[in-house]
Amino acid sequence: MGPPARLVAAFTWAQKSVEWVDEQGHVEWLKKWHRVPWSSWFSGFGCAEMALSMIASALAKQTGKTVVPFSQSYQFEIANKARLASRECLEDHVCQHQDILRLLDDANRKKLKILEDSCEKPSEDLWTFLLDKKYDIFILEKYLEVVNDPAAIYASLVEHVQSLIEPVSVYDAAWMTYEENERDFRGEMIANRNANSTVAAHEVHSVNLSDWTPLLSDIEQKNYQQYLQSLGQDSLPRHEREIRGVCVGQDPVFMNMSGSPSKLPAFTTDSTKRIMLTDRDRWLTAAEKVAVTGFPVHKDLAEAAMVPAISLRDVQSWHRGCGNGMIIGNVGMVVLSVLASVRPTAAWKEVEAMAIEQQEMLGIPAQLKYHGGWKKWRLEVGETTHSFLDKTQALQVSKWVGECMVRLESSSNHSLTAELKEAGLKAKRSKQDLVKAVLRLRYKAASHPCICCTGVKAGIPLYKP
Repeated sequence: MGPPARLVAAFTWAQKSVEWVDEQGHVEWLKKWHRVPWSSWFSGFGCAEMALSMIASALAKQTGKTVVPFSQSYQFEIANKARLASRECLEDHVCQHQDILRLLDDANRKKLKILEDSCEKPSEDLWTFLLDKKYDIFILEKYLEVVNDPAAIYASLVEHVQSLIEPVSVYDAAWMTYEENERDFRGEMIANRNANSTVAAHEVHSVNLSDWTPLLSDIEQKNYQQYLQSLGQDSLPRHEREIRGVCVGQDPVFMNMSGSPSKLPAFTTDSTKRIMLTDRDRWLTAAEKVAVTGFPVHKDLAEAAMVPAISLRDVQSWHRGCGNGMIIGNVGMVVLSVLASVRPTAAWKEVEAMAIEQQEMLGIPAQLKYHGGWKKWRLEVGETTHSFLDKTQALQVSKWVGECMVRLESSSNHSLTAELKEAGLKAKRSKQDLVKAVLRLRYKAASHPCICCTGVKAGIPLYKP
């Protein structure tokens, strides 16, 4: 059966947004440039990367050519700041978003470089550096000028998209069923059960699929009952309860996170791993949370967004990663609003040269990024992502990848194809795809000690097309 129609429709936000900004005449410069330099150093959990991929696909469809394969640089710095609303500020505990796209000027870029080399806690210190600024957009006046008000464009864009796409309800969010997703449910139950529950991992197979409460800790079960009492549902059989998503990791007496019949409670990265659905006695699965966040975990969602579907590998990591206002559609509309508000004042080659210079000054290769939430370095290797805990090790392997890329790009298509066939792999049509495939092959053969290849449990690649 798959995701419901409203959830699928929500994944067309990029197409609807691009169509609108194009009608308004805001993206003419994007049509002329074959790339836009950007960085997701502070984007969080891959939301900006995925949002930009969706925007790129939508722009390609709108213009008939691939106009924006976004490349890494520090010309654009994306920072997303979110605050979880309290009961006094906003009902239903809906996440508020304050997403900021920053264009760093040279002075602040140098300060950032010094801080990156010296700080002991990158996740906290670098955030503080960015968020302490009194302005939202730094402009490199030599290369860009602001010709429109990003906030005004964002407001108009959101209004337009909201007029075309219906809001996703809690029913739409909880789309997986016992009948169709038994295997996925069992995997979820094993991976995300509370370790303090009375059910051991090897006993999960005997737990009824229609009742996951035994997989909660005693405290969570007590909180769940208090939520049901506060909602007036404790005396009702499950099938008669109104659907609500309640965060059993929070004591409802002190922090009532029970959403509403139409809205889920806000996701946080620490305390919402198990959001129980009151009419089903199960929690919202990682796949459902990731889909609500905006990642295409199902082929129907991927087709709507015009990007490859992603696969969930580590349920725990995805539960930890979702939250704090990181919603792909919102991030994407913010970024597109700013891109629609600026115009380049220099030729592409000049801007590209500056971006490369800035990259070298920071000393971090384009394919390597630091993820503050998971406290690890992520290295892109031929459209796959590998993770490292140690910066020095990550830089060494990144250097190897860069040198390998240079050699592969200078190799003939015939030799690359022969190397793939020798390994029992299918040949690729384009030189770019050949290089990526052989790079992945050689990386695996080189046995680099990254987290995901050595079995150290510390997270997962953000997404693997």
